[in-house]
Amino acid sequence: MTRTVSFNKGESLIKQGDHGTTAYLIQSGWVLIEQKKEGGTIFQTKIGTGEIIGELALAGLVTQRSASATAITDVTAEIIDRGALIRMVNGPANKLTPILAAFLSRLKSTMVDEKDALKNSAGERPHALVVGLNSISRQALCNLPCTISHLPWTLGAHVPPQSVTDLFRTACEADIQLTKANRRIREHHISIEAGEQASLQLRLMQHGDYCEVNEKRVGYGASSSIEPLPTGYHMIRFGDPIDPYEFGIEVLE
Repeated sequence: MTRTVSFNKGESLIKQGDHGTTAYLIQSGWVLIEQKKEGGTIFQTKIGTGEIIGELALAGLVTQRSASATAITDVTAEIIDRGALIRMVNGPANKLTPILAAFLSRLKSTMVDEKDALKNSAGERPHALVVGLNSISRQALCNLPCTISHLPWTLGAHVPPQSVTDLFRTACEADIQLTKANRRIREHHISIEAGEQASLQLRLMQHGDYCEVNEKRVGYGASSSIEPLPTGYHMIRFGDPIDPYEFGIEVLE
């Protein structure tokens, strides 16, 4: 049987170098993964609902934890040991789906983050800084500013896979996953990309949905679904008109 545990903000889930054979499947909240590498460099990434921590130890691929995990917000997680994993493998496939999804998501995320880290170490400058302006937007960014270091960069809904087939869809995950988005927000809802008339531009990929850029409604009726984002500060509101996501984007020179 698996069991659920809770961690307070700032509490450690696992520490790099410790021994362990269990994994944590995050049910709510955000966790900071921090790995100290040879030479003193530190690799960091954030994970949230539906993602897994400690998968290498669970699979028996390492004898020590390869990274530390600390709760950025209050966190609830399901503990998965090898016995539970075996029962999931031998049981209905849908029970194993979130575990496989977490494995594949972590692999994809690690590859992307490592690639961005190499680019940044080579001197690539960030394109923009993003901050949340209301509670749901800050939660999506786990209360931390976010740097846009590659283009295109997308915001979209997080749709957990419902079957093993869903694990192999060609659709890519958004850079910022909106876990409590309404049904009209898709996996790739808004994209920030290189601009034609300005340094960056916003593309509303679900034409007709509610979206405002700098208090101007965009992407509906006969209007274009592309909005220039010149250097400077911009405010984006989208989603539910009554309780929208609100993000501030500082486009850098």
